[in-house]
Amino acid sequence: MAEKNIKKKVTVEKVPDRIIEKKSDYDILVEFIDQIKHLEYRILETSEKVAFAERELDNAILKMKDEIANEVDGNGKPLYSNDMKRQAALLEKKEDDGMITQLEDDIQEFKHDIAADNIELKYQKNLFEIHKLAFKGPIEVE
Repeated sequence: MAEKNIKKKVTVEKVPDRIIEKKSDYDILVEFIDQIKHLEYRILETSEKVAFAERELDNAILKMKDEIANEVDGNGKPLYSNDMKRQAALLEKKEDDGMITQLEDDIQEFKHDIAADNIELKYQKNLFEIHKLAFKGPIEVE
């Protein structure tokens, strides 16, 4: 069988020359430093939100405890005569109170955000150290 030369028509599109700005090792390290600083500030802000929400929650619970302790029946006797009854009443009121439920949910979400940011912070710090080992120049940290 005779071999045939089959020529396929190939079209080549010309791509305009692109200028790609390559970042220096120093610039990459500075970006890591900025990202690390941003994460640390975000963790600080979220920690402050947790502290504020926990104070609000504590105040709301103290107010409820006070109301429960001061509740009286028609004869002027305390409605909740022992600690177990007061704790049960508190638990019931907490479950019915939307603000307390929201504060508890917010605190849980904030703590989750802090944990996730701490993971990302550790990752960014590790990447920074890897790049720093490859870079042999001085690094100025603000």
